[in-house]
Amino acid sequence: MFRERVHDSPAELAAGDFAFRLIEPEFAFRLGADLPARGAAYDQGGAYDRDQVGQAVASLHPAFEVVTSAYGAAWTGLSAPALVADNAVHGAFVPGPGVADWRGLDLAAHPVTLFHNGTEAGRGRGANALGHPLNALAWLADQGVLGGRGLKAGDLVTTGLVTPFAYAEAGEQLHADYGPLGAVELRFSG
Repeated sequence: MFRERVHDSPAELAAGDFAFRLIEPEFAFRLGADLPARGAAYDQGGAYDRDQVGQAVASLHPAFEVVTSAYGAAWTGLSAPALVADNAVHGAFVPGPGVADWRGLDLAAHPVTLFHNGTEAGRGRGANALGHPLNALAWLADQGVLGGRGLKAGDLVTTGLVTPFAYAEAGEQLHADYGPLGAVELRFSG
């Protein structure tokens, strides 16, 4: 994610800055310690597990990813290289306030409710992100992506969609309730 595409909740973004606005509620983690690249061969200590990556987390954040594409509606048929060139259809990221005391919660079972203009638009749980949000973080740490850079303290890592998504138009508001983990809010101005 580019820094200029990260906007703290509650956020207001200009609808016209996006070809379309597909909203995905996600869990995000701010790292407090490095997770050095190990690569797919796991030749530097084996694969990361949930406990190992969880220990590297400083805070957990309720979040929205705004999916958009320069290709408009044709994005669903793009090749992998075209998706990479399109910044992986990432338009913006909106993290809510971080929570440091999350480790006692069952994140796989943790409920998330999405509201679109005040009306419930979908429910989900953490297990919708690769079975557990920390599984997604471990997968990324294991891939040796980012040119072998690994993940660094301070990085913000999102873990994937946990409820049905919603399309938003100018003037619409979105709110995702993560219970004791807080909430994330986003409005699109006309």
